[in-house]
Amino acid sequence: MGHFSMHIDTWSVLGISLDGGTLPEFPTAKQNNGIAERLQIGHVPALIALHPRTGQLIPLAYGLVSESEIEQRVEVLTKIQAEDFKK
Repeated sequence: MGHFSMHIDTWSVLGISLDGGTLPEFPTAKQNNGIAERLQIGHVPALIALHPRTGQLIPLAYGLVSESEIEQRVEVLTKIQAEDFKK
C-alpha cells in the first residue's frame, strides 16, 4: 500500500495500528482509537477508501492483495462513481 500511494499523488494513506507497532512504509501509523471495531475489521491488513465528498467508507481489500489487484479495484470503483455522477 505504501508503494501504491507513492505513485498515486491524489491518494493519502493513513496507517492504523492494531498492535501499537509501525511499519517502515507507515512510520507515522496512528493507534487504533476504536475505528477498527466500528468498521468491523476482522481481517488485517484491511484497505478502506474514504470518499472525499460524501464521507462514505468503501472496503477495497482484506488480507494480502497485490498492487495490481488494488489498482483494478480502484479502477472499477472510479468507473462506478463516474457513472453515478452522470445520472
